[in-house]
Amino acid sequence: MVDWLVYYPRHQVLVCRVHGHAISNLASHLADKHKDINVKSRNTIVTEYSSLQLSRPPNTDFSHGPGNPIPAIDGLAIQKGFACGKCGFVTTSWKKLRVHHRERKHAWVLSKRDPLHWSEVKLQTFFTVPGNAVHYFCVIVPGSGAEDGHVADGRGRSQGQLINDIKE
Repeated sequence: MVDWLVYYPRHQVLVCRVHGHAISNLASHLADKHKDINVKSRNTIVTEYSSLQLSRPPNTDFSHGPGNPIPAIDGLAIQKGFACGKCGFVTTSWKKLRVHHRERKHAWVLSKRDPLHWSEVKLQTFFTVPGNAVHYFCVIVPGSGAEDGHVADGRGRSQGQLINDIKE
């Protein structure tokens, strides 16, 4: 087993910590994204993980908005996002929040300078492919940088932790 792949049996997902998302097909992920690993080693990794049961967690299991965030899931990328104050809609895109606001006909003016009806949130998703596989949920990131002033990377690691990880 390698330390940069982590399996979550509760969700039946295998997460690549290097890329910050879940993997649906390990062999193709290794071939496409980890070309620096030789073919024999990639095949060994695939064999080691072949007994794992993988599936896509239902979106209903991750209905966590700004009012009920969960602790960040180790290995998944953490993204800055926006949440609608009226209905809890979350997105990583200010433009999508504006479109949502217009389509839902919310009765206030949406202003980036005045966050009265929206909030900034931290988001994660298991899968990053376009379409309905991308489902964001709100997370709590202890020591992520905003609270303690430290610079953090996209996976919630402090700058010092990132440097230590690279040295190892």
